[in-house]
Amino acid sequence: MRVTPVSTKAIDAAAVLYQAYRPQPVPESWPRDAAWPEHGIPRGVLVDAEAVHGPVTGVWGPKLAPETLIVDHGKIYLSAHLTSVCHRMGISVQPARLRTGRDKGPVERFFRTLREDLLQRLPGYKGPNIHSRGLNPEKDAFFFHHELEAIIREWIAADYHRTPHEGLVDPHLPKVELSPAAIFEHGLARAGYIEVPRDPHLAFEFLDAMMRTVQPYGVEINGRRYNGPCLDGLRDMAGSDIDLDKRRLEFSRRRNDGEAMRIAKQALPPDEFRRLYHAERLGLRQIADRAGVSRNVTRRLAEQYGIEVREPNATGPRKGYVDGAWLREQYLVHGRTLAELGREKGLSPTTMTRWAKLHGIPVTKVNGHTRPELAQLAAQASKAPEILRPAFTGPGAWDRLREFAAVSRYRTLKEAAEALGTHHTALITRVGRLRREIGHPLLIRATTASPMKLTPIGEAVVAAIHAGTE
Repeated sequence: MRVTPVSTKAIDAAAVLYQAYRPQPVPESWPRDAAWPEHGIPRGVLVDAEAVHGPVTGVWGPKLAPETLIVDHGKIYLSAHLTSVCHRMGISVQPARLRTGRDKGPVERFFRTLREDLLQRLPGYKGPNIHSRGLNPEKDAFFFHHELEAIIREWIAADYHRTPHEGLVDPHLPKVELSPAAIFEHGLARAGYIEVPRDPHLAFEFLDAMMRTVQPYGVEINGRRYNGPCLDGLRDMAGSDIDLDKRRLEFSRRRNDGEAMRIAKQALPPDEFRRLYHAERLGLRQIADRAGVSRNVTRRLAEQYGIEVREPNATGPRKGYVDGAWLREQYLVHGRTLAELGREKGLSPTTMTRWAKLHGIPVTKVNGHTRPELAQLAAQASKAPEILRPAFTGPGAWDRLREFAAVSRYRTLKEAAEALGTHHTALITRVGRLRREIGHPLLIRATTASPMKLTPIGEAVVAAIHAGTE
């Protein structure tokens, strides 16, 4: 999050995106429970020797690795700067539809929560329109933009993340009130830790690329000069003819080596290098061929990334390795589930999913369901009455249908939710899903004068449910 004084530019959006990968440390003035806890155990740790004995500091939000960025049609979101950043980080950019607020509903709803729970309580608040503003809010305005940003950050970390939300429901524990922080930790416990890039120079990937010549004094951008040791092999050369030839030869060698390292770093980020070297067990020569550089370059790159190089002829499969041919045959040909294969290998379903993606095996095909799940759904649908078959779009279809038959006996949905021991909002969501799957209204909602009742299609659906479960 970033508060800008006048207008927002592409660099501001890129900076906010960078903060998802690298959340800022928690200020000392914040309460201790506002710091986000560490999640999971990293595969590799880079330790700063000077910081080992220093204080332990948390961050104000979780570390994330975005996969999709939903944007409106603002210039900054469609700029070459932001789109190039997303391309480098492997983020898909999905534009929202014009004048369709529900495409980015969670963001719009968060803005309203921010306005109603925090901003309108601050002095100088102008309100969403002229009817909601005070007599003279300009007289009360005294926050600088960085102070307002700090206030919003603290409110998010200490209040919003820790307050239970009605829309956050675990289907297995519908009566448990969960906050955004709790549901995030719950998701990590079920799906595993989030892999984020560990490159210490990651921030440079979010800057705009500019072409500049390297001069003896460095490079010049917008009238400002920048210099550093990284430019030592790229400066213009001067001197006698003999010295010039020698320096040109040395410069050519350094330039070629530097260009090869840049190509290797772009093609082989730290996580990708580790995946190819440790997971796929490729040798340095094979990795170099993929990147189009020499083996010496990949060896030097491994040293920079802190990757321990294997001894020759040490490329056999390691413990926990899953062969791609075996996994493809068992999963696609024999129709075994990843959970079943994981139990056989002593690995979790999440790890088996990663191995499947690593070997290029399609895990999800239709509506996010695996092939064995789709085959099981198709078998269940073929045995169900015809009117119920559209509802078999995912696991637990019969459970949702039986629940709907039970709901139809009560006067209101709220009364049904209390009697069935589920959350009112979650029940409305499941009934709405069933209505969309069947393609017709199933219930006539209760009013003050009459109770809830079934439509003709709803009565046929309930009758088919009873017939199918007998």
